[in-house]
Amino acid sequence: MNILLVEDSFVIRQTEKEALEELNIENIVEASDGDEAVELLRKGNVDFDLILCDVRMPVMDGEEFLNYVKNSEKFLNIPVIMCTSVSDKEEVIRLLKAGAEDYILKPFDAENLKLRIQRFMDKKENPA
Repeated sequence: MNILLVEDSFVIRQTEKEALEELNIENIVEASDGDEAVELLRKGNVDFDLILCDVRMPVMDGEEFLNYVKNSEKFLNIPVIMCTSVSDKEEVIRLLKAGAEDYILKPFDAENLKLRIQRFMDKKENPA
């Protein structure tokens, strides 16, 4: 499984990466903001199965990045899980309407993150 991890905080990115590695996910590509993530997608060196993306980032925030992904024919089928530290119901609804598959509140619990990622891995391996 190939995961794109988009997070501006190095510490949070490392914590997320460790949780993903516990699921035996070895191909984790990191980006520190939406612009960097867009460049990684455009290069096309990796076909991503899932994107885990922070909402609040400099340069291009997570909502802008989500809109880019979901408005691109090439990437719109990649599931995106948004991570946010703000429990704003309106923001969550807006993100889900924009195409986010799920959202996780930060600071997140590693077990919660792993369970949600495992759910997507199971879906990919056993499509309905």
